[in-house]
Amino acid sequence: MTDRHTFPHSAEDPGAGAWNAYDLERPRRLWSYPTSSQEAGLVHGRFVTFTDAYGPPKSRLISMDLRAGPEGTGWAGPRMSPPPPQAWDGERPALIVPGGDAGHVVVVARIHPAPQSVPLP
Repeated sequence: MTDRHTFPHSAEDPGAGAWNAYDLERPRRLWSYPTSSQEAGLVHGRFVTFTDAYGPPKSRLISMDLRAGPEGTGWAGPRMSPPPPQAWDGERPALIVPGGDAGHVVVVARIHPAPQSVPLP
């Protein structure tokens, strides 16, 4: 994966749909997470994206264990960050995942660019 990800979910509406995790050794879907965000990345074996919909009033970052997904519990359970200032709906925030296991992600507002490093939730 690269630092920024934009995968269309459907030809008709590239901004809505679900992220799906698959076990490639045993062809099966592990979990699915509905989201309106196209931004996502992998950090420390966790999937990171914005919560479904930007608002109101702000979106948050959510991270999930790659195997357990949104239904995970305990250490493998989903975790959320406080809402970053750049995540207002009108700013159309972007998620940047630095290479390696940095332990943080960067959220950048697209309308008024102001990057902020956010610890991995």
